[in-house]
Amino acid sequence: MSTAPTRPQRTLWHAAESLRRTFFIAFVSATLVLAAPLRLADAAVISVGPYTPSTTMPFVVPIDITGALDLIFWQFDVVIRVI
Repeated sequence: MSTAPTRPQRTLWHAAESLRRTFFIAFVSATLVLAAPLRLADAAVISVGPYTPSTTMPFVVPIDITGALDLIFWQFDVVIRVI
């Protein structure tokens, strides 16, 4: 008497094994995402310093940036439209 599973039993076994593997991967992925250390969001603070009047053109407005990580270059342009 043969104890080998028949073809439909093998297909069902493979489907169950595939489903178990899928659930295991989903569980491990969810655990890694939830267990990863949560990092607080840090934001840089951009503030305008005191205006010092000058006679030079263009005028200078001091800008302070605090809390920025790896800031290399920062610039902005001001457009004044006189009507």
